[in-house]
Amino acid sequence: WWLSPEGIAEAVSIVSEQRGDLDNYAMVATGSTLDDNAQSSAKKLASYAAAGANWWLEWVDEKPGTFDRTLELIKRGAPAPS
Repeated sequence: WWLSPEGIAEAVSIVSEQRGDLDNYAMVATGSTLDDNAQSSAKKLASYAAAGANWWLEWVDEKPGTFDRTLELIKRGAPAPS
């Protein structure tokens, strides 16, 4: 139920049209990289950045083991967009 990169690009287009530009505007994407390795996480984030997102909110689920996995991701650090 998260916006895809294509959905973000569409939102960016609509907001740009309404505002005239995106100066001082945050376009936020959200999703999960919990099941991704560092390379696929970087690729996913790069696709959202290319679509116009300039923030990423990592979804933290309540499933068992998710909290520990999230802590692992935090310790690994943010993936560099490829």
